[in-house]
Amino acid sequence: MIKKKNNERILRNISLLIAAFGIFLILSPFFRPDLHNYQANLVVWGAIICFMGIFMAFFFIKREKTLNSNLNGENLIAHWQYPSYEWEMWMSEEYSIKKRIDKYTFLTIAGFLLIVGLLFLFFVDDGGQIVFFILMGAIVLIALLVFVLPKIIYERSKRGDGEVYINPDGIYINNQLTTWNTYRARFEYLAKTNGNPPYFSFVYSQPGRYRRRNYTVRVPVPTGQDSSVQKVIEYFNSRTAK
Repeated sequence: MIKKKNNERILRNISLLIAAFGIFLILSPFFRPDLHNYQANLVVWGAIICFMGIFMAFFFIKREKTLNSNLNGENLIAHWQYPSYEWEMWMSEEYSIKKRIDKYTFLTIAGFLLIVGLLFLFFVDDGGQIVFFILMGAIVLIALLVFVLPKIIYERSKRGDGEVYINPDGIYINNQLTTWNTYRARFEYLAKTNGNPPYFSFVYSQPGRYRRRNYTVRVPVPTGQDSSVQKVIEYFNSRTAK
Protein backbone atom coordinates (compact mmCIF):
# COMPACT_ATOMS: atom_id res chain seq x y z
CA MET A 1 0.00 0.00 0.00
CA ILE A 2 1.30 3.45 -0.93
CA LYS A 3 1.77 5.63 2.12
CA LYS A 4 -0.37 8.74 1.84
CA LYS A 5 1.22 12.15 2.12
CA ASN A 6 0.25 14.24 5.12
CA ASN A 7 -0.55 17.60 3.50
CA GLU A 8 -1.10 19.17 6.91
CA ARG A 9 2.67 18.92 7.47
CA ILE A 10 3.25 21.04 4.36
CA LEU A 11 0.82 23.69 5.65
CA ARG A 12 2.54 23.61 9.05
CA ASN A 13 5.94 24.23 7.42
CA ILE A 14 4.51 27.09 5.35
CA SER A 15 3.13 28.63 8.56
CA LEU A 16 6.55 28.39 10.21
CA LEU A 17 8.13 30.09 7.19
CA ILE A 18 5.60 32.92 7.53
CA ALA A 19 6.55 33.27 11.22
CA ALA A 20 10.24 33.29 10.27
CA PHE A 21 9.60 36.06 7.74
CA GLY A 22 7.93 38.08 10.50
CA ILE A 23 11.01 37.65 12.69
CA PHE A 24 13.17 38.74 9.76
CA LEU A 25 11.15 41.96 9.43
CA ILE A 26 11.48 42.66 13.16
CA LEU A 27 15.27 42.20 13.12
CA SER A 28 16.00 43.77 9.72
CA PRO A 29 16.43 47.38 11.02
CA PHE A 30 19.18 46.19 13.39
CA PHE A 31 21.21 44.78 10.49
CA ARG A 32 20.37 47.48 7.92
CA PRO A 33 20.99 50.99 9.33
CA ASP A 34 19.37 52.53 6.26
CA LEU A 35 16.05 51.01 7.43
CA HIS A 36 16.02 52.77 10.81
CA ASN A 37 13.47 55.29 9.55
CA TYR A 38 11.08 52.41 8.97
CA GLN A 39 11.92 50.56 12.18
CA ALA A 40 8.56 51.08 13.91
CA ASN A 41 6.54 49.95 10.90
CA LEU A 42 8.78 46.93 10.28
CA VAL A 43 8.61 45.83 13.91
CA VAL A 44 4.81 46.20 14.08
CA TRP A 45 4.15 44.38 10.81
CA GLY A 46 6.79 41.80 11.59
CA ALA A 47 5.18 41.07 14.96
CA ILE A 48 1.73 40.72 13.34
CA ILE A 49 3.03 38.39 10.63
CA CYS A 50 5.04 36.36 13.16
CA PHE A 51 2.02 35.97 15.46
CA MET A 52 -0.18 34.88 12.54
CA GLY A 53 2.43 32.33 11.42
CA ILE A 54 2.79 30.85 14.91
CA PHE A 55 -0.98 30.69 15.40
CA MET A 56 -1.42 28.94 12.04
CA ALA A 57 1.45 26.55 12.83
CA PHE A 58 -0.18 25.43 16.09
CA PHE A 59 -3.47 24.98 14.23
CA PHE A 60 -1.92 22.79 11.53
CA ILE A 61 0.26 20.86 14.01
CA LYS A 62 -2.91 19.66 15.73
CA ARG A 63 -4.46 18.70 12.40
CA GLU A 64 -1.22 16.99 11.37
CA LYS A 65 -1.31 14.82 14.51
CA THR A 66 -4.95 13.91 13.88
CA LEU A 67 -4.24 12.93 10.27
CA ASN A 68 -1.14 10.95 11.27
CA SER A 69 -3.24 9.09 13.79
CA ASN A 70 -5.74 8.23 11.05
CA LEU A 71 -3.23 7.15 8.43
CA ASN A 72 -1.19 5.09 10.92
CA GLY A 73 -4.26 3.25 12.16
CA GLU A 74 -3.96 4.61 15.69
CA ASN A 75 -7.26 4.58 17.62
CA LEU A 76 -9.00 3.91 14.31
CA ILE A 77 -12.73 3.14 14.46
CA ALA A 78 -13.09 2.24 10.78
CA HIS A 79 -11.13 2.21 7.54
CA TRP A 80 -13.32 1.60 4.52
CA GLN A 81 -12.25 1.06 0.93
CA TYR A 82 -14.89 1.28 -1.79
CA PRO A 83 -15.13 -0.47 -5.16
CA SER A 84 -14.56 1.95 -8.00
CA TYR A 85 -18.21 1.89 -9.17
CA GLU A 86 -19.47 2.75 -5.64
CA TRP A 87 -16.94 5.55 -5.29
CA GLU A 88 -17.77 7.07 -8.68
CA MET A 89 -21.49 6.95 -7.89
CA TRP A 90 -20.87 8.66 -4.54
CA MET A 91 -18.63 11.37 -6.01
CA SER A 92 -21.26 12.03 -8.70
CA GLU A 93 -23.89 12.50 -5.98
CA GLU A 94 -21.62 14.83 -3.99
CA TYR A 95 -20.77 16.86 -7.08
CA SER A 96 -24.44 17.31 -8.06
CA ILE A 97 -25.26 18.63 -4.57
CA LYS A 98 -22.28 20.98 -4.56
CA LYS A 99 -23.16 22.20 -8.05
CA ARG A 100 -26.67 23.20 -6.93
CA ILE A 101 -25.35 25.03 -3.87
CA ASP A 102 -22.59 26.76 -5.83
CA LYS A 103 -25.07 27.85 -8.53
CA TYR A 104 -27.25 29.59 -5.93
CA THR A 105 -24.18 31.21 -4.32
CA PHE A 106 -22.88 32.43 -7.70
CA LEU A 107 -26.22 33.93 -8.76
CA THR A 108 -26.49 35.78 -5.45
CA ILE A 109 -22.96 37.24 -5.60
CA ALA A 110 -23.04 37.91 -9.35
CA GLY A 111 -26.43 39.64 -9.09
CA PHE A 112 -25.15 41.91 -6.34
CA LEU A 113 -21.97 42.79 -8.27
CA LEU A 114 -23.97 43.41 -11.45
CA ILE A 115 -26.32 45.85 -9.68
CA VAL A 116 -23.40 47.70 -8.09
CA GLY A 117 -21.60 47.79 -11.45
CA LEU A 118 -24.63 49.21 -13.25
CA LEU A 119 -25.05 51.88 -10.57
CA PHE A 120 -21.44 52.98 -11.12
CA LEU A 121 -21.84 52.81 -14.92
CA PHE A 122 -24.94 55.03 -15.09
CA PHE A 123 -24.55 57.32 -12.10
CA VAL A 124 -20.79 57.88 -11.69
CA ASP A 125 -19.19 59.88 -14.49
CA ASP A 126 -15.57 59.78 -13.31
CA GLY A 127 -14.30 56.19 -13.28
CA GLY A 128 -17.73 54.56 -13.37
CA GLN A 129 -16.95 52.54 -16.49
CA ILE A 130 -13.68 51.29 -15.01
CA VAL A 131 -15.41 50.06 -11.85
CA PHE A 132 -18.11 48.40 -13.97
CA PHE A 133 -15.61 46.43 -16.06
CA ILE A 134 -13.61 45.46 -12.94
CA LEU A 135 -16.75 44.05 -11.34
CA MET A 136 -17.70 42.23 -14.55
CA GLY A 137 -14.21 40.71 -14.57
CA ALA A 138 -14.74 39.66 -10.95
CA ILE A 139 -17.96 37.89 -11.98
CA VAL A 140 -16.09 35.96 -14.68
CA LEU A 141 -13.37 34.99 -12.19
CA ILE A 142 -15.94 33.83 -9.63
CA ALA A 143 -17.70 31.80 -12.35
CA LEU A 144 -14.43 30.00 -13.08
CA LEU A 145 -13.91 29.26 -9.39
CA VAL A 146 -17.51 28.14 -8.85
CA PHE A 147 -18.08 26.04 -11.98
CA VAL A 148 -14.77 25.08 -13.62
CA LEU A 149 -12.57 24.33 -10.59
CA PRO A 150 -15.10 22.01 -8.85
CA LYS A 151 -15.52 20.11 -12.14
CA ILE A 152 -11.75 19.55 -12.36
CA ILE A 153 -11.65 18.43 -8.71
CA TYR A 154 -14.59 16.08 -9.31
CA GLU A 155 -12.98 14.43 -12.34
CA ARG A 156 -9.77 13.90 -10.36
CA SER A 157 -11.55 12.70 -7.21
CA LYS A 158 -13.72 10.06 -8.87
CA ARG A 159 -10.56 8.42 -10.23
CA GLY A 160 -8.81 8.65 -6.86
CA ASP A 161 -8.62 6.29 -3.91
CA GLY A 162 -12.10 5.47 -2.68
CA GLU A 163 -11.42 5.15 1.01
CA VAL A 164 -12.19 6.78 4.33
CA TYR A 165 -10.51 6.78 7.73
CA ILE A 166 -12.65 7.41 10.81
CA ASN A 167 -11.31 7.96 14.31
CA PRO A 168 -12.69 9.72 17.41
CA ASP A 169 -11.17 13.07 16.41
CA GLY A 170 -12.11 13.31 12.76
CA ILE A 171 -12.56 11.87 9.28
CA TYR A 172 -10.22 11.65 6.32
CA ILE A 173 -12.09 11.21 3.04
CA ASN A 174 -11.26 12.15 -0.55
CA ASN A 175 -7.82 13.37 0.60
CA GLN A 176 -9.44 15.94 2.89
CA LEU A 177 -9.29 15.99 6.68
CA THR A 178 -12.23 17.12 8.79
CA THR A 179 -11.60 17.26 12.52
CA TRP A 180 -13.53 18.42 15.58
CA ASN A 181 -10.34 18.23 17.65
CA THR A 182 -9.65 21.95 17.32
CA TYR A 183 -10.23 24.95 19.56
CA ARG A 184 -13.87 25.08 20.77
CA ALA A 185 -15.05 22.67 18.06
CA ARG A 186 -17.08 19.65 19.15
CA PHE A 187 -18.78 16.61 17.69
CA GLU A 188 -22.59 16.86 17.86
CA TYR A 189 -24.20 13.70 16.48
CA LEU A 190 -24.21 10.98 13.83
CA ALA A 191 -27.16 10.39 11.50
CA LYS A 192 -27.68 7.66 8.91
CA THR A 193 -29.73 8.22 5.76
CA ASN A 194 -30.95 5.18 3.82
CA GLY A 195 -30.60 6.77 0.40
CA ASN A 196 -29.07 5.42 -2.78
CA PRO A 197 -26.36 5.05 -1.72
CA PRO A 198 -26.94 5.16 2.06
CA TYR A 199 -24.64 7.50 3.93
CA PHE A 200 -23.62 8.79 7.34
CA SER A 201 -23.81 12.45 8.28
CA PHE A 202 -21.18 13.41 10.84
CA VAL A 203 -22.32 16.71 12.35
CA TYR A 204 -19.94 18.91 14.32
CA SER A 205 -20.12 22.53 15.45
CA GLN A 206 -17.87 25.55 15.82
CA PRO A 207 -18.51 28.92 17.45
CA GLY A 208 -20.21 31.50 15.23
CA ARG A 209 -20.77 35.18 15.74
CA TYR A 210 -23.99 34.78 17.72
CA ARG A 211 -24.32 31.02 18.22
CA ARG A 212 -22.64 27.76 17.33
CA ARG A 213 -22.84 26.73 13.68
CA ASN A 214 -23.24 23.13 12.57
CA TYR A 215 -21.21 21.57 9.75
CA THR A 216 -21.77 18.20 8.12
CA VAL A 217 -19.45 15.64 6.57
CA ARG A 218 -21.16 12.94 4.51
CA VAL A 219 -19.61 9.49 4.27
CA PRO A 220 -21.04 6.67 2.13
CA VAL A 221 -21.93 3.47 3.99
CA PRO A 222 -19.96 0.62 2.39
CA THR A 223 -21.55 -2.67 1.37
CA GLY A 224 -20.40 -5.84 3.08
CA GLN A 225 -18.98 -4.00 6.12
CA ASP A 226 -21.87 -4.55 8.53
CA SER A 227 -19.74 -5.14 11.63
CA SER A 228 -17.58 -2.02 11.21
CA VAL A 229 -20.63 0.07 10.25
CA GLN A 230 -22.32 -1.01 13.48
CA LYS A 231 -19.13 -0.21 15.38
CA VAL A 232 -19.19 3.37 14.03
CA ILE A 233 -22.87 3.75 14.96
CA GLU A 234 -22.36 2.44 18.49
CA TYR A 235 -19.29 4.55 19.17
CA PHE A 236 -20.68 7.91 18.04
CA ASN A 237 -24.13 7.28 19.49
CA SER A 238 -22.56 6.54 22.88
CA ARG A 239 -20.50 9.70 22.55
CA THR A 240 -23.61 11.76 21.81
CA ALA A 241 -25.40 10.28 24.83
CA LYS A 242 -22.71 11.45 27.26
